[in-house]
Amino acid sequence: MTLGFKRRQRGFGLIEISLGLIVVMVLSMQAMKWQARKDWLNRLDVVAEQSNEVAGALSTYITNNYGQLVTVSAVVSGYANPMVPTITELKTPPNGPLNQGFTTSNGLGGNWVLAVVKVPAGCVSPSCDLLGTVALSSPILVPGTSTIDEDGLGAMLKHIGADACYSTLADPTHCTSANGVTIPNPLGNVAGIFAIKTNFGSSGLARFYARDGSTGPLTANLLMGGNAITGLIGVSINGVCTKIGDVASGPNGEVVSCINYRWKTQGSAYWQDPVQTYAILTSTYPCNASTAWQTRIVQYPSVGSGPRGYTCDGVSWFPLALDDAGNLAIAGNATIGGNATVTGNLSANTLRPTLVVAEGSSCAGYQEGTIAQSTTTSGILLSCQYSGGAWLWKKAQNDSLSVTRYYFQSGQNFNIGVHKFCALSLANTLCHVFPAAAGTWQVSMPNSGACYAICFD
Repeated sequence: MTLGFKRRQRGFGLIEISLGLIVVMVLSMQAMKWQARKDWLNRLDVVAEQSNEVAGALSTYITNNYGQLVTVSAVVSGYANPMVPTITELKTPPNGPLNQGFTTSNGLGGNWVLAVVKVPAGCVSPSCDLLGTVALSSPILVPGTSTIDEDGLGAMLKHIGADACYSTLADPTHCTSANGVTIPNPLGNVAGIFAIKTNFGSSGLARFYARDGSTGPLTANLLMGGNAITGLIGVSINGVCTKIGDVASGPNGEVVSCINYRWKTQGSAYWQDPVQTYAILTSTYPCNASTAWQTRIVQYPSVGSGPRGYTCDGVSWFPLALDDAGNLAIAGNATIGGNATVTGNLSANTLRPTLVVAEGSSCAGYQEGTIAQSTTTSGILLSCQYSGGAWLWKKAQNDSLSVTRYYFQSGQNFNIGVHKFCALSLANTLCHVFPAAAGTWQVSMPNSGACYAICFD
């Protein structure tokens, strides 16, 4: 007998496969939505952190400029409207506390709206608080919709803390924090606006600084109120220091600071206090590498009077004008517009007077012995001399003699005029030349022959 068996169908049918694919697709879509939501919340965390950094800078700005911001017409250097600072202004040194590399737009592509308001409104110092707000310029919406993303806003509040808030649909004119504190919405009547507040009170801990230094560096001007700062560390001037900008006290009470890792006095590092004598200068402040290019005044020189300036060239104190003995060395030219009086000797390589006068002209008004050049351009020097009852420009040195020669042939006496000296130029025992009256000279000769005379002037 033959038995017949029915074969069973194995595997999945079309319906089962279709159902499985649908389940996979649904799960995949949910996973994608979950990942997209996660990415979006991460972006909101980044924007919240950016906003918190701006709020920190705004808080520093308010602290640093509290005194100006509470005045009737606030003026703060570097800010067009001090009550509405901008990101760019907060980034700009020297009065900008925000990192210069900070972006001017947030991670959602929008901007920040900053504001500083007085609390209460219209208050005046000293009873005036300041409220600073940093708000996003657009609401936080569920991506791809116009619905306020309250879950995302709640996550941003949780990330920042009690100072963060947002405007709800129930009260869009205010921003409400997680603990229920509200502030006016910086953008007015707009729901979904994320904001961070920062307060500065006119009284309370905000205006005090811990004596133990535990609060970190000062963030505002220190008003001493007429009191003194005492107890600075004592250091030696020009000694080594480790932190540029540190302030200390010098051995004589000077306020010194760390400049190029050396303790230097304030003001010019090279203009130093005067000393009484040159000996004190060289013994108390020897010129070396540590005093190079410093300048000091010696009050009482050894020769002469009046202060003398000296600059250290790294080896010796070099006089800026007269030295301690009254000497003056000029390497180049010296032009003197007035008179120069020399009570000692005057030594020169060459000496050339620039005054040009005519020989024999009057020198009235000039001192006796004054020298000048002659207009003849012959190089003859003239001096102011008294001659013939008047002060005249006369030759200042010997000139070549003027020579006149005479020749006579007939025997007689001749007067040959005024001369300084005359003599026979050719020997002749019968001829004679001799002085006559009034400076003239006379020649006597025989009846025949010839006489030769020469005269000098």
